[in-house]
Amino acid sequence: MKEFLLNLENKDKIGIYRFDTDGFSVGNIIKIWDNYLLLKSYDTQNDEDGMKIYQIDKIQRIILDSDYIKNLGTNLLDKTESSYEWLYTKNLNSIDAILENIIKGKTLVFLHLKDETTEICYIVKKIGENYLLEILDYNLNITSTEIISKDYIRLIKFFDRKKINKDFEVYKVKLFVGKTYIGNIVMENGNFLVLKEIPDFENEKFVTVIQKEFIEEISKPFTEAKYIQKINLNKYFENINELDYLSTLKICQKNNLFVFIDNEDFEESKVGIITGLENERLQLKTLDKNLQFVEILNINYSDIHILYITNYCYKKLNQTF
Repeated sequence: MKEFLLNLENKDKIGIYRFDTDGFSVGNIIKIWDNYLLLKSYDTQNDEDGMKIYQIDKIQRIILDSDYIKNLGTNLLDKTESSYEWLYTKNLNSIDAILENIIKGKTLVFLHLKDETTEICYIVKKIGENYLLEILDYNLNITSTEIISKDYIRLIKFFDRKKINKDFEVYKVKLFVGKTYIGNIVMENGNFLVLKEIPDFENEKFVTVIQKEFIEEISKPFTEAKYIQKINLNKYFENINELDYLSTLKICQKNNLFVFIDNEDFEESKVGIITGLENERLQLKTLDKNLQFVEILNINYSDIHILYITNYCYKKLNQTF
């Protein structure tokens, strides 16, 4: 596999699958050395999305060419923003009132439904106690027309590209179905609340309407969310071709860069900040799903099958680890 990959170093973009799953990353090969491949990663909008270092002997499947890679960043949805300012200016006290304004404004929304699917759609009109939807694909083409009950809607999401204000109080909203959302509560009444979600290393940002009947608990967690800041990763790795594996890890440690560590035997990726480096292993201060630091893990370098260096860092002043 290594000899084959060496011939791809000048190729624009390739896809590398994550072990034997259906998930893959798209990017440019920056360098190959020893048993490692360094990939500059790109997200669905074709924006740089950190770097990934793979153990070459763990790579089993590579995409050389595909329509998905060719069309990165061309989806109309990537350039679309929902209009939702009326949520704050109108005296809305029911989900029906919100849905009525969505219909009047022809507003693009994401509906998270009781079957745990999320549909991109326009709500066309109300028919009795039901709603007529036009379901769209990522290029905003209509793929189906459906009628659903209002009670089948769990969350209404508006796509939002505005900067998150992390100076506001951050709350955790837990639903009875086990889902948890973290963000600023920007509006609340007896029937629903409006949450400006704080993304955890994701580009998608949503303003979400959640009906109170689906909420099990609202709490203010001890969270480090406001100290997670997006950065230009390139400025930390200007001489990337001259760095070896350990030197790369040292830069991550020095600058508190968030990393994901993956192993084909892990149930889920380990996320956190590198706090120590030894001859054979590193220490990772891990972050949980509530964006709180929880424990320090010792992980052998040989067990790091994929190292994802994100374009986020921890910026809290006077931090102690």
